[in-house]
Amino acid sequence: MQPGSVRVKSGITHIARRYGMIFGLIRGLFCFLFGMLNNIVRVHSPALVFPLDILQDCFSFALFFLAGWLASSRTARPGTGCIAGVWAGCVSQVIIFVTGALYLLVAQYAYPLPEGSDTMGEIWSPFLLHMVQHAALWVVLGVGLGLFGGLLSSYLERSRTATESEQ
Repeated sequence: MQPGSVRVKSGITHIARRYGMIFGLIRGLFCFLFGMLNNIVRVHSPALVFPLDILQDCFSFALFFLAGWLASSRTARPGTGCIAGVWAGCVSQVIIFVTGALYLLVAQYAYPLPEGSDTMGEIWSPFLLHMVQHAALWVVLGVGLGLFGGLLSSYLERSRTATESEQ
């Protein structure tokens, strides 16, 4: 171990990884379902696409916050919430990438491109760029919201123990 480095107990990282994977899986599947719903709504009622996107983002924020909150409440360390947020962001983005790529592959063969439109290579390039940008965004949001949930959990735990010790 190098001087100045911090050794994290494996139980703490196990708890953070478990909560992160659970909430990341929930978010990934939820985003997949919302993506399919968005494709249906876009055809029939385009005015509902933006409210559905806002609802999806709010649900994602709540999941990252809960992952941090619950992981931190188990360990009483705010950093555990941050790690849980990272895991939730990474797991959900892997699920979203895989399902998006499968959707694009199926659409490539199910719906032939009209004459003179973009080739599949020209469609895959923006898809990959979009996925990388969103992965970075949601992992950073997972860190921030997981840390916020962890800090709030630690603060409430300290205030609860302080009031119990006064009585």
